[in-house]
Amino acid sequence: MVSLRHLGPHGWEELTLLGCGTLARTHLELLGTSFPQAHTVHLYDLDPRRADVLAGWAGHNRTGLRTVIRRTARDAVEASPVVVTVTTTGEGYLPAAWLRPGTFVAHVSLADLLPDACAFTETRKGWTAHARRRCRPRLPAGDPHRRPGAWSVHTRRVALAAAAPARHQIG
Repeated sequence: MVSLRHLGPHGWEELTLLGCGTLARTHLELLGTSFPQAHTVHLYDLDPRRADVLAGWAGHNRTGLRTVIRRTARDAVEASPVVVTVTTTGEGYLPAAWLRPGTFVAHVSLADLLPDACAFTETRKGWTAHARRRCRPRLPAGDPHRRPGAWSVHTRRVALAAAAPARHQIG
């Protein structure tokens, strides 16, 4: 939610959560304290029952927050200017074509965006533009945080959609 506060669009009131498990619920809890202007959350999960459970939890614990369960990931992405991915997918499915200009994507689960939708990632060394072939850079050999086959926890901060105009200069 820190990335959303500093890099997200101004004046947003709707948010999309892709994935409706424990991480999604945690993000909804943070949403209430960090972004009181948020009045609608669009939910999508491959398992519609998880979306129903999260919507029920939100209705019980987040008075005034409207939940809308979407039938497809695309419908959910297109519904709001802020998208938070909290899935367990191992393969990308979200293309740039689904993102409206100005959409902010908090790419928490790291595998959701297809290469055409991934433009920048914040690393310990600053912002890195990516070749269109991959969204998740590996840490260089010798980095103390590197584990064989693992992506860096330091690259997990935010990915901005290729269609989104930057609020801050990146470079």
